[in-house]
Formats: sequence, structure tokens, C-alpha cells
Amino acid sequence: VVFTSLVTTNVALVFANRSFGGRAMDALRRPNRLLWVAVGGAALMLLVVLQWEPARSLFRLGPMHRHDLATSLGTAFLLWGLLELLKARWSARLGS
Repeated sequence: VVFTSLVTTNVALVFANRSFGGRAMDALRRPNRLLWVAVGGAALMLLVVLQWEPARSLFRLGPMHRHDLATSLGTAFLLWGLLELLKARWSARLGS
């Protein structure tokens, strides 16, 4: 769970940093093919590591359950939302 949370929260940090000048949804709509290739590659590698037994044993990870995945993804979305709120507050403070 910690490994999956680390990967998903790093992706959330990328999106939070990408949208520093605008709204959060602008980060998803702004075209950037390399970003989506990187996110897709990270998701694919995470899937391989979690689902393929030789890779999972190489990293000494236990089996991943659905509620564990939901916890990791929820943590990433919560972090992204919290950073968006903090950025709005910080930009008001830095602008004045």
C-alpha cells in the first residue's frame, strides 16, 4: 500500500505543480503528450509490479486488494485537492 501510495501521490504532485498558474482542471485539459505517456508508463509499471508474481516477489510486495488500491488513489486525490487549496491561499498572500 505504501509503494502504491508513493507512486500515486507523486503523480498528484506533478499535476499540482503543473496547474500552479491556473485551476486544477486546466492541468488535465492542457495538451501535453509526454505527460500522459509518463503517467501511462507509471501506471503500466505499477500494474506489472503489483500483478505479476515474479516482479512482486522481486520488490517483496504483498498482494494488493481493491480497498488498498482505493486507499492509495484516495490519498493521491486528497493530496492534490489539499495542494490546490493551499496554492489558492498562497497565491493571494504572495500577490499582495
